[in-house]
Amino acid sequence: MTIGIGAIVSAGASILGGAIQSRAQRAAGKAKLEEAKYNKKVYDNRAKAIDIASSSEQRRIAKSQRKQAGATKVAFAKTGAQISSGSPLITQLDQFSDMVFDLNNFKRTQTIKASEQTQAGEMTLYQGKMANQQARAQARATMMSSVLTGIGQLAGGYTPTAPTFENKGNPN
Repeated sequence: MTIGIGAIVSAGASILGGAIQSRAQRAAGKAKLEEAKYNKKVYDNRAKAIDIASSSEQRRIAKSQRKQAGATKVAFAKTGAQISSGSPLITQLDQFSDMVFDLNNFKRTQTIKASEQTQAGEMTLYQGKMANQQARAQARATMMSSVLTGIGQLAGGYTPTAPTFENKGNPN
């Protein structure tokens, strides 16, 4: 009962090759996950930048609207119209309503933009995690395959020796 040296070397090479390939697959999966983590940070930073810019723009819009409302009051006062009733009051209320609508619409649009960036970051991270899991599973399968191939090569190199029967004392 012997196993040839060629079968042993072949089996060892198969297992070693599988281990190297498995390690490379794991490394690739880890790299995908790290890339996804980095990209998520980029998306999160974009969302923060949108929020910061939105706050500044909201203040600018509100200031502009206050100036416009003040100019409307002054214009009515110059004509001598009573601004606390009638058409001047209705005009001012409409103007204020439009201003609030415009400001709220701007806030909503910017919130949606920031949320889209946050969601894109979450999706990127999820994809990176899935790629890492897939690479790890593939690495396990590669390692298992190489071990089984090595075992097969060892079994293929096994040559049983036939038993010998020596006849001592038999006259024939």
